[in-house]
Amino acid sequence: MRRPAAAVILAAGLALAASGCGVQSTGVNTSKTAPFSTTASSGSPSTLPSEARYPVPLVLFTGTSSNAREVTCYLPKEPKTVTDLVQMLAGADEEQCGEGYVTYVPADLALEKTDVAHEYRVTNPLKLHPFALLQLTCSFDRYWRNHPDGKASSTLFDLPLGGSSQWQDCLYLLGSPSDPKLVGKPTAVTPSPGAVGN
Repeated sequence: MRRPAAAVILAAGLALAASGCGVQSTGVNTSKTAPFSTTASSGSPSTLPSEARYPVPLVLFTGTSSNAREVTCYLPKEPKTVTDLVQMLAGADEEQCGEGYVTYVPADLALEKTDVAHEYRVTNPLKLHPFALLQLTCSFDRYWRNHPDGKASSTLFDLPLGGSSQWQDCLYLLGSPSDPKLVGKPTAVTPSPGAVGN
């Protein structure tokens, strides 16, 4: 008699345990609670998916090497003018551009537009790292290719202590423009009062 009573108690215990777990005799889980709790995101607004991100091509370097790469960075705003790229390059980080990329463009970089299209004078700092100059030239050249203004897509930077970058010195990274008219030095422009710089 002990054996049948033990079997009945064991069967009742299993049935009770199964019903407590939300498993019906059909084997279907009827549990009403989620297996993992979820909480609201505690991330910063820049990491939340609801914020718009704009793909912006920038030229960055891999680590401390001299390997420049054109990288698509996802930024909170898109550049309205080519000079917006200065702060975007200076502030490029791993969250926006991916792991392992670095920038040499200083945060205090200041440019002044000259009277020639796509030519800028660096007014600060006095000395600019050659990698920063390459980043500026190639990123600005890409901007002009993506936002054509009827002038050549190259950019020239005059340096504070003399010297300058060269026109179209980023062909090795960006390749030749599809439109042959966009190769070479842009034509001079006449400054107009109140005009917004390029």
